[in-house]
Amino acid sequence: MLMRVTRFDLLLAGPIVSESPAAFQAACASFPTIELGNDFSSSDAGKAGAALLQKIEARLNSKSA
Repeated sequence: MLMRVTRFDLLLAGPIVSESPAAFQAACASFPTIELGNDFSSSDAGKAGAALLQKIEARLNSKSA
């Protein structure tokens, strides 16, 4: 419901999203989305966090360009 009434700039989604019900997948399709990989939680925290921040920055910068 929140995704229907709120404007998001970016959606961060875990790997479970690809296995989620079709309604949730359809809602996600209308937002810029970065999906965290299956190995995100087991990766080196510093490297995983830095890589995620780079993806977020690139996605948000491409949106404003």
